[in-house]
Amino acid sequence: GALEAIRRGTTQQRKRDTFLYKVADFISAMIAWACFFIYRKAQEGVLFGEEIFQDQNFWYGIIIIPAGWTLLYSIADRYHDIYRLSRMATFTRTFFLTFLGVFFLFFTLLLDDFVNGYYTYYRSFAMLFFLHFTITVSVRLFILTRASRRIKTGKINYNTLIVGGNQNAVELYSEINNREKR
Repeated sequence: GALEAIRRGTTQQRKRDTFLYKVADFISAMIAWACFFIYRKAQEGVLFGEEIFQDQNFWYGIIIIPAGWTLLYSIADRYHDIYRLSRMATFTRTFFLTFLGVFFLFFTLLLDDFVNGYYTYYRSFAMLFFLHFTITVSVRLFILTRASRRIKTGKINYNTLIVGGNQNAVELYSEINNREKR
């Protein structure tokens, strides 16, 4: 009865938070691409303003590029349960996936951009990498830190099977149920 309702509520919360993580990745990629698009236009001498927002490529980019990032993360990363993710492993994975994604974008979309010299390519690559990685990893770590706090306070829990029936099993059960909530 009551235990089943708590378990169902916890499972639903975990699914909602994992969905939020995925949406946050999409929005992070959208913001990073918008900032990068504005940066690229500034390199061409176009000042920030209406002209950027009237460019059809801007609108295609902030929908299609984040969808590509989300697809990459769905394939190579984990969107199963954020409560089982390590922040350090997520940081490292995000770094390498960002490098891979930026490398792909650079050679498929950006190679024919306006250039003053070869250094323009390096700056564009570095700027896209910096923007995407910084925004995405910041949002991801924020969400994962929040998830970690929920586990520590007992708002999210996992089913645990204790094998045995002697006094040690009873003590372990009592210790788990009576642990101090942080």
